[in-house]
Amino acid sequence: PEKEFREKLLGSVPSVPEDMLASYVRILTICAEYLTLSNALSATHQDLGAMTKTYIGQNFQKKITLNDICKHLACSKSTLVNTFRKTYGITVTAYLTEVRLKEAEKLLCRREHSLSQIAALCGFSDQSYFSKVFAAKMGCAPGDYRRRQNIEDTSHS
Repeated sequence: PEKEFREKLLGSVPSVPEDMLASYVRILTICAEYLTLSNALSATHQDLGAMTKTYIGQNFQKKITLNDICKHLACSKSTLVNTFRKTYGITVTAYLTEVRLKEAEKLLCRREHSLSQIAALCGFSDQSYFSKVFAAKMGCAPGDYRRRQNIEDTSHS
């Protein structure tokens, strides 16, 4: 009885040609893109900001662009940039750099990885760029930071 019921239901579903179905999908995609780009439907500032932070926290080790984040969160670049700055008072890229540097600090203290490994693990394109960004933000080179942490650790023991 159940099998017959399902077959009867399936038989009542109209068949749609593949090209027509593809047209429907294209129309829906265009509508969705319009709604996203026009910001007609957007997440609240808090939600978008929090979702951005979550995405960055889960992906900072990879090369991330604003376009990647926008695609993942289905929002326009201007919405992302403006909302994040209004919500947190910092740009998305500055926040990404902060997250990467905090992780680098942790890894430098552990002394398990070389500086080039730490740069890669934290999502920096290369060790030279990592060292430049780290020094600008922290006031010393990563190797010096590591040595200072080691000195402080042994003096507190």
